[in-house]
Amino acid sequence: MRQIEMLARQAEQWLDTPLIDLDDQTQREASPSAEGRAKLEDALKIIEYLEEENPALQGTPGVWLIPISRST
Repeated sequence: MRQIEMLARQAEQWLDTPLIDLDDQTQREASPSAEGRAKLEDALKIIEYLEEENPALQGTPGVWLIPISRST
């Protein structure tokens, strides 16, 4: 499987993975409400910060998904 296809699949799966920061809701579940969108924005800011502060994560999309998501 090509890397871009793998990353797209991983991103798609992440949209449906409950996140601790979203009160165990998925991004799709949280996004319709204003409160959920605010929490989602905060979670994405954390991801952005982690990527900026850790050169090892730069250029490796998807690596950051592991620490903030929880398997169901």
